[in-house]
Amino acid sequence: MNPRFAAALLASIGSVFLSQAAFATEHYGKTVSVIQTAISDCYYFMLTGVSQSDPITPNSPWFAISKTQANAKEMYTVLVAARTTGVALPQVTTSGATVCGHAQVQSIYY
Repeated sequence: MNPRFAAALLASIGSVFLSQAAFATEHYGKTVSVIQTAISDCYYFMLTGVSQSDPITPNSPWFAISKTQANAKEMYTVLVAARTTGVALPQVTTSGATVCGHAQVQSIYY
């Protein structure tokens, strides 16, 4: 493989990862204020003090986790535990996309 081609390819792959990460939003040290488990394809929740979950959904405090997403049940369990105990979540990260009309959650740290 041509070394210049390989360098250009790696640079373009790196810029794709960087641009995707730039769209993610992170919230630190927030408590769960509301959890809603409507009859739908998603779990919904809000965090205390967050008026906009992600710029992709302006002025909406709602987060959503698709029930078909990897680890959806585990993330829901973490939300219920955090809401029940009042413990703040160290980090909630959105993906920069929407699901069920709200900001899609990529990961929750507990």
